[in-house]
Amino acid sequence: MPLHIGSLTTDVTVFDGELPLSERQVAQIAAAVVRLLEVRDRDARRQREATRIRRTVQPPSPVAGE
Repeated sequence: MPLHIGSLTTDVTVFDGELPLSERQVAQIAAAVVRLLEVRDRDARRQREATRIRRTVQPPSPVAGE
């Protein structure tokens, strides 16, 4: 069964004796994985921003162009 999570695609094999997942369950797992990847990316961006060396001690302006 093909499994699509964001831009990632993989094939999942189910062996005899195992209960296959329903399409709804697979979609819920995929959504959970996407959320976790987004959280990980957001945390990595925050960490990079927090440890970036700047020429000033003031944070960047929230208004673009200033």
